[in-house]
Amino acid sequence: MPFDWREFHNLAINLSKNSDEASLRSSVSRAYYAAFHLARDFAKNCLSFQPTYKGPDHDGVVNHMKNHNDKAVRAIGINLDRLKDNRRIADYVSNTRVKPNLVALSIGFGDNVENGIKDWTP
Repeated sequence: MPFDWREFHNLAINLSKNSDEASLRSSVSRAYYAAFHLARDFAKNCLSFQPTYKGPDHDGVVNHMKNHNDKAVRAIGINLDRLKDNRRIADYVSNTRVKPNLVALSIGFGDNVENGIKDWTP
């Protein structure tokens, strides 16, 4: 059975309940990867996106969605892009403290991506 990427989102929520910075950073990262994989699979299955399953897919999925003619798809892309920016901070910017509000925003962006995909109709 394939992995359910929403489990990463659930892990993000659980990690967000901790106060240590490693948990908060990991929460943002897991929220991003849950949303990214759901969006990549959605874009492949419904929007003719051709994934490479390599690094360029991160920008490729965002750009494919943000440039789509459907407003709901563009909204998914915008939320994923915002979440990707937060993930970059959490994973790469060591001199910036990740605070609970960034974590909450990130989980919210992930919720928006998942709900946008679930609610989308062509």
